[in-house]
Amino acid sequence: MLSYFKSKRFIAGLLTFLFIATLIFPISILGADEKTTLIIHYYRYNEDYQGWNLWIWPVEPVGAEGKAYEFTSKDDFGVKAVVELPGKITKVGIIVRKGNWEAKDVAVDRFISGINGSKEVWLIEGEEQIYTSQPQKTPKMTAFLDGLNTIVVKLAKKADILSNNKTQGFKVTAFYDEIPIKKVEPVLPKINKNFKPEDAGYELIDGGTKVRFILKPGAGDFKFTDTSGKLDVYVTGTMNDWGGTASSEGKYKPLPAWKMTWNAQKGYYELIKELGKDGVVIGAKFKFTSWDGTSAKWYPDGMGNDKVIEELYTGNEKITKVDTFKITTEDELEPQVPYVVSKDGFKPTVAQARNILDNPKYYYKGNDLGCTYTKAYSTFRLWAPTAIGVILRLYDDYKTTKYKEYEMQQSVNGTWYLKINGNLKGKYYQYEVWHASNSITDDTIRKYVVPDPYSRATSANSERTLIFDSKDTNPVGWEKDTFVPLKNQEDAIIYETHVRDFTIDASSGVRPEFRGKYLGFTQTGTKGPNGVKTGIDHLKELGITHVHLLPTYDFGSVDETNPDKAYNWGYDPVLYQNVEGSYATNPNTIARIKEYKKMVMALHKAGIGIIQDVVFNHTFQIGDAKFSIFDKIVPGYFYRKDKDGNYSNASGCGNEIATEKPMVRKFIIDTLTYLTKEYHIDGFRFDLMAAIDRVTMAKAQEEIRKINPSAVIYGEGWMAGGTPLDPSLRMEIGSFNQAGLHIGLFNDRIREAIRGNLDNESKGFMQGNYSYRLEDLKKGIQGGLGDFATDPDECINYVSAHDNLTLWDKLQKSVPNEPDYIKDKMGRLANAIVLTAQGVPFLHGGVEFNRTKFMNHNSYNAGDKINKYDWNLKVKWNNTFKYYQGLIALRKAHPAFRMTTAEDIQKYLTFIQTPKGTLGFRLTYPKDTWNDIIVVYNSTKKVQEVTLPEGNWVVVANGDEVGTTPIKNLTNFVAGKALVAPISMFVAYKSDEFPKGFVKVVGKDPVSLETAQSVLTPKVYGTGSVAVTFNVKVPAGTDDDVIYLAGSFGKAGLSDWNPGDKDGAIELVKTQDGIYIVTLKLNSGETFEYKYTRGSWSTVEKGANKEEIENRKLTVKDDGSGKMTINDTVLNWADK
Repeated sequence: MLSYFKSKRFIAGLLTFLFIATLIFPISILGADEKTTLIIHYYRYNEDYQGWNLWIWPVEPVGAEGKAYEFTSKDDFGVKAVVELPGKITKVGIIVRKGNWEAKDVAVDRFISGINGSKEVWLIEGEEQIYTSQPQKTPKMTAFLDGLNTIVVKLAKKADILSNNKTQGFKVTAFYDEIPIKKVEPVLPKINKNFKPEDAGYELIDGGTKVRFILKPGAGDFKFTDTSGKLDVYVTGTMNDWGGTASSEGKYKPLPAWKMTWNAQKGYYELIKELGKDGVVIGAKFKFTSWDGTSAKWYPDGMGNDKVIEELYTGNEKITKVDTFKITTEDELEPQVPYVVSKDGFKPTVAQARNILDNPKYYYKGNDLGCTYTKAYSTFRLWAPTAIGVILRLYDDYKTTKYKEYEMQQSVNGTWYLKINGNLKGKYYQYEVWHASNSITDDTIRKYVVPDPYSRATSANSERTLIFDSKDTNPVGWEKDTFVPLKNQEDAIIYETHVRDFTIDASSGVRPEFRGKYLGFTQTGTKGPNGVKTGIDHLKELGITHVHLLPTYDFGSVDETNPDKAYNWGYDPVLYQNVEGSYATNPNTIARIKEYKKMVMALHKAGIGIIQDVVFNHTFQIGDAKFSIFDKIVPGYFYRKDKDGNYSNASGCGNEIATEKPMVRKFIIDTLTYLTKEYHIDGFRFDLMAAIDRVTMAKAQEEIRKINPSAVIYGEGWMAGGTPLDPSLRMEIGSFNQAGLHIGLFNDRIREAIRGNLDNESKGFMQGNYSYRLEDLKKGIQGGLGDFATDPDECINYVSAHDNLTLWDKLQKSVPNEPDYIKDKMGRLANAIVLTAQGVPFLHGGVEFNRTKFMNHNSYNAGDKINKYDWNLKVKWNNTFKYYQGLIALRKAHPAFRMTTAEDIQKYLTFIQTPKGTLGFRLTYPKDTWNDIIVVYNSTKKVQEVTLPEGNWVVVANGDEVGTTPIKNLTNFVAGKALVAPISMFVAYKSDEFPKGFVKVVGKDPVSLETAQSVLTPKVYGTGSVAVTFNVKVPAGTDDDVIYLAGSFGKAGLSDWNPGDKDGAIELVKTQDGIYIVTLKLNSGETFEYKYTRGSWSTVEKGANKEEIENRKLTVKDDGSGKMTINDTVLNWADK
């Protein structure tokens, strides 16, 4: 399932762990005749090694790419791998991982150094230490401060419950003093008397020694309906690396050993596996998948909703051993104290502060976290309840290494406070945070130097926090700038782009110093090739309402002092309230803020809102890493962890933020409200929003909309990995947790229905696979109602975004043999659906001129060559750009396409009967001036006849034309039926005042064929003085193919020898009697040569015996009427 290997998340996660591995060097420089041998032993307490392997990469003397290695044998310690690396390697990085990054044993990267030809090491589950001699396999335990008097201990192995023993053998000490224990209670396994195996998808059988997997039609939340018993259905999960392989192409193949069989008596599919074998263990995650040989369907579908094999009890069993105990102390515990927990037979451990920090005692309500500046003094407040001391380092500038130290005082609710008199504007500071040792054997104080997590300006690369007066950051006129008004979220038309991509290329016409910068959005009057509008003028010309910028907070993957050296989308946050410096002309001053505000002002002046892409699901780094901030201030608090204390990974990037924790929630809301107020932000897009709890999202949208009632808020309703977050709190598509919040979810259902699977060859509606996920398409047109949405503003409809192949590249992949003009029509149709569907439309920047990323489906770090906007494409595909202009104008002009309630959509949108390969609906919205509209999407290559209701209908979209004014092409109708052009959208509205010169269609008394033919007006090309009309007869079997006129018409200002596969092709219109016609306006006396095609030179016309024929010749003559008629007959086609 591609979502489990979500490209951006997966690879971005690897970068976090493998940043050196990206430096690829030829192996030859390492010494072709030398090799390095590593012998690695690994021990797990449950001795289950299924799926566990090694990822190793050379670090010194030079870095090289990482590679996976398997454990190949067992010994008395555990399992063993013998790894041979080419060359003389002295240091390597090593990660013990499960499957293909399903899990990591420890969160941090580890390194084996001092290698001299060979080295043998030992690793133990959950321990960061690398042993050079075989250690004792004493089971570990992990302890957590979970209350003011509570320590919860998790053991690596179960221990006996001791009768009449108050302490259960545990001891707690602090600085060698014993802490009195009030009681110790075993934490019993989960009891569920109402457990239903069919709904859970499994049951433990044979005394708990085996697992029966069950997939029953209609049971649980699987949404599985097949009752035939004939499907190929498989179990897939952590135990089998999710059933097979999911490549970057999206190709998937399940494993035969996990195929289920149909139990006809029970009416379900089943598979029995032995517990403890083949990776089937308590805690294993799984789903079901059906496989048709080409593609997979998943049950349940989506992310973050994996099923988990749990050790369940009914309450009747006698439990004698457990692996979790709760210690209650007599005295109140303090989070900064290193409490040592010990028990015979286990390694002692230092308790980590966890849920104790959620106590109201440690919740700070104030609004002065960070630096509060005045001319007379500045105050500093840091929330660090686990710290034993905090020092502020004050620097005169960002360059100097000299600083003054100020000791901060412990204050209320876990905060540290300092006030410094005098005007500190322009100075920089850092915090030096002290923590007690977390080691049993080493009591050295841990010291970390960090910027302020509430930094609002910094020196380059998040080094030091700048003290500044916010008034100095306001450009001239800022006080008059305000949010873009928006009555309803459905009124938004969102356009996603990246600051650097948009203007970095010289073809943008933007000043060199502004290219790829915030200021690139401020320059007006820019022109590209052939004088096309670029930059902000292009956006205004296109007509969109909001620009969604990929991350513009401070991120860690680009060196702000040398931004041309590396490229990144920016989904690796460091300081959330600080805007990214690589897009500023100077990253060391307030320039980044001022230039950002100038960009906002320019967009607002153009009537365009700005939406920030925010990533509150993970941070760039954790632990002791350079760009780790939160973990150095309050270790562990800001992140979700599993029951053993390991970082969980819903983000796919190695960590996930614990948004449900009170002070994390406060930080998120403080950040969003600050950005809204300070930068006049018009909305937010939440990355992997399903990993954010509903309470936080509800409060966030409430506080944002108090400041800006027009704020547009939406996000991704999925995750990139499992999470301990309660399912009832996840903002996940299909959960309905967004209901009532007016928060949108990306509609991946309509995306798949229109384009097919993200990156492979599969086809959807736009490529003619019209029955593929048709119900998903219809629900998307209805604004997600009946699927995942309760209100249309909860549905963000789209077909392409920064992730995965661009729409054009997807077409290149899925229909490679189609000529470009056909691909273009398919792309137009795709977003014609998006822009006429209910809900909120979302466009990937550049789709309006068929932007390509050269088949790179994950261009997060691919550089400018791949990601830049090539404005030459706007020239090449200018008619496509105009088509998008028309689509946007149509939507903006007519509220029938953007109804605001579920009730109105259900009442006024009805699907109509249309031919196979098409989909049509009728809108009868009384609040629109067009209160009766017909929309038909034609995915076929043929003209389709659609019967319309009685009345007078005016066509505003068909073929290559769309807009708000009638189309002057009378072939839209014939014999009372609408003729919907191939691969296009048809839109008509009913009018009592029928425009002069347009065919009137009356349902009960249709216009005759003769009348329709007599008023036929062909397409007209050119500006010459003589209207030359070509009437062309074609051979039988041509069907409804599109015919083109290719010739030497370049000298007349038309497309030259264009067979139909490029923009500007001369297209003929088919009449009812099978004649194709077109009119060219040419000048008298001009001579031309030409031929007819069906879209490419491989379909050019041929002679009677399929022989090559000479070019047809034309000399334009004017008989005084200004008209000329050519009657031609095509005898054969090259391919028929």
